[in-house]
Amino acid sequence: MIDDAFEVMALLSEIKEALPLEVYPSRELVRGEPGLRELKSGDRIRIVDAIDGGDEAGILCVIESEKIAKTEAYCVSITHLRIPPITPLAKAINSYQSKRIKRLKRIHKRR
Repeated sequence: MIDDAFEVMALLSEIKEALPLEVYPSRELVRGEPGLRELKSGDRIRIVDAIDGGDEAGILCVIESEKIAKTEAYCVSITHLRIPPITPLAKAINSYQSKRIKRLKRIHKRR
């Protein structure tokens, strides 16, 4: 198991209460997704919804930006978003991101 289900549900609830959240995309996200190549890692985007993608995907965030076509909907892993330190949930989200990334690396190392 990658994530603690109770931790995910608690954090997801807090995120939903705080929406919309202003965040920044990671370099990997804007490089890897063709529809997001208009974005730069310094561009602000908004999380407008969040869902539990289960152990396989973790917390997924629906994002919006003026640079993203309104006809497109993007749901990205929260691990591909950078949270400004002034965001009320920054510490909790950064902690979740760090734990998830470490656990994923450990799992992939075993394979």
